[in-house]
Amino acid sequence: MTMNVILDVVAVLLIVVFAAVGYKRGISHSARGLIVIGVAAGCAFLLAKPVSNGVYDSFVSEPITEAFEEDMKDGNYIETIRNTIEKEFDIKITDKDLEQISNSDKTVGEEIRIIAKSKGVELTKSDVDESIDSFLSKEKLEEYLGDDSEDAIKLVESIVDSSENKVSDVIKALSDSDSKSAAKRLEKELAQPAIKPILKALCTVLLFIIGVLVAKVVLMVLSVMRIIPVASTGVSFVGAIFGLAEAVLILVVLGMAAKMAIEGGSVPSNVLSEEIIEKTIVFKVFC
Repeated sequence: MTMNVILDVVAVLLIVVFAAVGYKRGISHSARGLIVIGVAAGCAFLLAKPVSNGVYDSFVSEPITEAFEEDMKDGNYIETIRNTIEKEFDIKITDKDLEQISNSDKTVGEEIRIIAKSKGVELTKSDVDESIDSFLSKEKLEEYLGDDSEDAIKLVESIVDSSENKVSDVIKALSDSDSKSAAKRLEKELAQPAIKPILKALCTVLLFIIGVLVAKVVLMVLSVMRIIPVASTGVSFVGAIFGLAEAVLILVVLGMAAKMAIEGGSVPSNVLSEEIIEKTIVFKVFC
């Protein structure tokens, strides 16, 4: 069974089950359930971003930066960048040239052409752009970061493959002579875009589950204290509609979480992707 079929099956099951349960529970009980789901979904959407950012900044950012810095010490990133540019374009690259590339607002390709022209070498945009892509081959990454940096290399490869604009940003970071600054730039350009959407998706789902549990406890306490009436039972088509609304809210939460996870580019495309969601019939409606 393919992933798009699985997503549709899950969506249909949720709709059918919640509508049936809502019909059986009746109006009052189903209305309370809808309130619980609605409050939980609202809290999840409002809090997911600040909570995930806080988790990343507090527990993820520094270890990743330190790991990049350690990898770069084991490798030889500055000399590799210098030698690669010199070999590809037949120009001499000084420390000042590398600093210019690293700190420029222009793309790496544009800066290389400017530097080459100042040295009497004319380079076309197409020639430079074609060569730039080879700067982040697996062999080059092993030279930049060391042979034992498999995790970091996989991260660089996955992000660069999913975003054409990242090639220039990564080369700029690797042109920074300060390994700590270079590592921080790699963390910002590579780890953050990959990990933060995944964290946000996880936080959205977890906060939704916690919200449901807390809202249920609050309603139960209020019912026991007679502050709100105890829910009555009795089959009702209106209850089925409320149950259907609960299923829709849950699917919206799941759909948004899926979109967030895909955004980072770290989820294998055969597991979840925009194309897979687009092939669904029911699930894509809630994304």
